[in-house]
Amino acid sequence: MKVASKLTTGLCLESPGYNSVRQLGKGLASAAVIFSLTACGADTLDSIQNGLSNGEDVNLGLSLDENGNLVVSLDDDSADGDTGGAGDGDTDGDDTDAGDDGLDTLYNEAVDGDISDDPTAPLALDLANGSNVIAGTVIGGDIDYVNIHVPAGHVLSAVNLINYESGNDQSFIGIQEGTVFTEPPTNTEVANLLGFTLFGTASIGTDILPAIGSGQGAQGFTAPLAAGDYTFWIQETAPVESSYYFDMVVTPVDAMPAAGSVTVTLTNTAEHQPMTPPIVVLHNAPDADNGMRLFELGQPAIDPIVAIAENGNNGPMVDLLGYLTDQGRASAFAVGFADPANPGPLLPGMSASVTLDLVSDDQVMSIVSMVVCTNDGFSAANAHVLSDDTTETFVAPIYDAGSETNVLTADYWVPPCGSELNLTDDENGSIMLHPGQDGSENPDFDFEAGTRYLEVTITRN
Repeated sequence: MKVASKLTTGLCLESPGYNSVRQLGKGLASAAVIFSLTACGADTLDSIQNGLSNGEDVNLGLSLDENGNLVVSLDDDSADGDTGGAGDGDTDGDDTDAGDDGLDTLYNEAVDGDISDDPTAPLALDLANGSNVIAGTVIGGDIDYVNIHVPAGHVLSAVNLINYESGNDQSFIGIQEGTVFTEPPTNTEVANLLGFTLFGTASIGTDILPAIGSGQGAQGFTAPLAAGDYTFWIQETAPVESSYYFDMVVTPVDAMPAAGSVTVTLTNTAEHQPMTPPIVVLHNAPDADNGMRLFELGQPAIDPIVAIAENGNNGPMVDLLGYLTDQGRASAFAVGFADPANPGPLLPGMSASVTLDLVSDDQVMSIVSMVVCTNDGFSAANAHVLSDDTTETFVAPIYDAGSETNVLTADYWVPPCGSELNLTDDENGSIMLHPGQDGSENPDFDFEAGTRYLEVTITRN
């Protein structure tokens, strides 16, 4: 195996290099021990990024060196006699990286043959439980028709757009029930479609199934889609090639969120600031019988809040919430990881989701996550009253725990934002909205008062 490139990162972030690494795929989500990346030659990273997007046989690896720095290695399998195609993890030999997410491809038009342009005889694919990646290319005059079969006892829970490459901003996708597509590409009777939407660059990394179900004038549906047969119509009207990579996710019915539950998606919208995995809890409202709140503005922070805000230590809070659940004051809680199989920090741009059972409509939600490159800053929702809407989104404020003086030098911050010394200077203050910070050793971590990083989307199931 030949190492194509090796890049070593230090302790501070620099946007172009960081973003180039992050876009290489979900590998960073498995770096449980790392909070930040540093620039190590943006031009080099960009060239690697371009190589990956062009389908070269390159595998991404992450490791730590003897100094605790993250090493990003890229291995070229093309010269080692490996017949697996896309690397050791690719068992289907189709040599398709689908955005290098490590997913096996169910059908790759470039390898497996042209996807049918006949609506009466679409490409027929049986989906299996889990990920089902379909890769194809359309251009003006070339339409792809794909019939999928969702097995009994399962649902189509998502259509994730892994990647989209085109000279155009977006392309079209429509869907009908059944094994054929009955509507023509011109003078289409929209009411005969189950759903449709436009997808493109802005949709990369998102689930477009809800948008398909919301196509105006179509029959419409609410995701997930039940077991059965569905036919997709994928089209680009412009005379430019548009390549798409869909991951059609199939989930067992008994694994879907239960009715009466809420799914909470947490996204770190910061450009540079990492955050600790957020803790989410449903509990009785402060003014209800046996009610509670995790903190009060103007009052000293309890020890579990201090442990998160100063050191990113979730353990004491998890212990407290377990006790409060036993006492009936809280009903459910969870820690949100971007990749639950490889727990780690919520890096900029990453999202995590948790699903919690809602035992009554008058429950409230609290969330706590350390803003890592601070002395004692934390982002939080404090006894948030849930909306009656199906989905609500807000961005949580940043608070100062008032437990450690805001000294903006590396020796007073936790690694990797700071040093192993992690000096402390007790503030003996109270919780307040964070005043912001200015003059950090690394100015990337400065932010103004009122800044909000943690975006929270709550969906009722």
